[in-house]
Amino acid sequence: NIMDSVIVPSTFAFNVFKKGGVNRPIYVVPHGIDLEFYRPVSERKPLPGGRGFNFLAVSTYVQRKNVRHLVRAFLEEFRKNEDVALFLLLRPEFGATQNNVALEFDDWEKRYYRKSAPIFLSTGYVTRKTLRDFYANADAYVMPSNEGFGLTLLEAMASGTPAIALRYGGVLDFINDENGYLVPKGRAFISMD
Repeated sequence: NIMDSVIVPSTFAFNVFKKGGVNRPIYVVPHGIDLEFYRPVSERKPLPGGRGFNFLAVSTYVQRKNVRHLVRAFLEEFRKNEDVALFLLLRPEFGATQNNVALEFDDWEKRYYRKSAPIFLSTGYVTRKTLRDFYANADAYVMPSNEGFGLTLLEAMASGTPAIALRYGGVLDFINDENGYLVPKGRAFISMD
């Protein structure tokens, strides 16, 4: 409230600030993306090592991104004889290392594994072009987290990839039942990060 005004990226963020007691002018200014760069490809190419149907999730590796529950849902739902895979492009943050991510991922697989379909995990640096190629060639993009905006979801949608997201948060400014698949949010948890 000591600011002249506040700029937020979504209606969801606007409502959070209002509910939090901000009484200064709040303006919604969504993030933009380069539609010349993120666009559908004329011919899809198989993802490296992928299956007939490939899910993709791109995220930083922090608890609130809900990657653990995405992995659990995938491992519980799909079996190794099904022609499906999940690609996770995760960037470690806040003190996590690539090794930390790999060890925790290994623990999840041991806990939830039931002869499940494959999950491909990458924690290394991904160029913008490589990311665009993954978006454009995945069969579905999955965002399991509540976001104030959801830039990766918008980039995947601009690339022509069907999108799956929670029916909650900032993503609702651009995804709906007409252009994506919305999943009801479940029980909430308090993130430690």
